[in-house]
Amino acid sequence: MSLRASAPRWLQASSVSTQSSAKESPIRKLADASKGCSEQGQVYAQCIFKAQFSKEGTGVERGICEKEFMAFKECVQTKMGRKW
Repeated sequence: MSLRASAPRWLQASSVSTQSSAKESPIRKLADASKGCSEQGQVYAQCIFKAQFSKEGTGVERGICEKEFMAFKECVQTKMGRKW
């Protein structure tokens, strides 16, 4: 008698589809669009980091890096071909 436990059924390779679906998931589309906007994303991230961790930083608050966020958002929307 073996005491070795098997992986849960949802984790087993046979239950995972290896074929890509005909319709790409929305989160995958967003991730792909974000990759194309790395420069704007980096500027936004630096602004947030500076606001949170620099000596003169005020902490992250709504609107603190609005200009940088809007540039990143517009880039992602352009890459995705839709607005929200």
